[in-house]
Amino acid sequence: MKNQAILPSEIKPSLSAFRNRQGCYHKHRHRYQLQQLELLQNSEKWDVPGQALAHILQTLDLRLVQSYLPPDRWAEIDFEARVIRVATDLEAQLHHPSATQRVLIDSVTHELAHWVLKHKPGRDGVQKANWEVEATVWTYQFLAPWWLLDGRSEIRAMQKGGLTERKQLALIYELSDWFGVTRSFMIRALELYGILEFGVLEYRKTARPRSGPELVKHLLEDSRRAVGA
Repeated sequence: MKNQAILPSEIKPSLSAFRNRQGCYHKHRHRYQLQQLELLQNSEKWDVPGQALAHILQTLDLRLVQSYLPPDRWAEIDFEARVIRVATDLEAQLHHPSATQRVLIDSVTHELAHWVLKHKPGRDGVQKANWEVEATVWTYQFLAPWWLLDGRSEIRAMQKGGLTERKQLALIYELSDWFGVTRSFMIRALELYGILEFGVLEYRKTARPRSGPELVKHLLEDSRRAVGA
């Protein structure tokens, strides 16, 4: 099996990297939310933001195409061509191919973040690293925004405390299914929002994800057709 490429939003960061994300979130969250609400208000009916992704890309005249990418990359954006390229072997790279749709959503949103934040190539390594932090935080805020999480029964239960790890994971399963993201993505987002303590809870990757949620399984219609397979 190939070494699996992993999105920044899917993996547990170091403590210093997590603090960088926190700093970015507290500094830019209001600006990011305004950007996202502007994109969403012009989109067709949706229950979670991921459902609006295809329409947003169409509105911005950004195309999705399949392409052969380096093994450490799932997607990339070409600013000049107005194209988001998705790895041809994306499904083959995943430990759980059933998660392809969710990883596709995450990957494409991450590249959309670079577009919205105007992260054009050509800067030094430090600037690029900062841009990756910004795009990762933007992706959390778009796919699992706090304004949709706040007040949900799962969040209230976690805020109340006293839950076993098993119960917490069960609630995260429910949230990730509703928002159409992976379990790891949801854990990272809830850490960013201060609902989960950093590094305490981890999704057991040996468990196989359930099938894609009804709310987003038709996002981008069929994932293969969406990327031109």
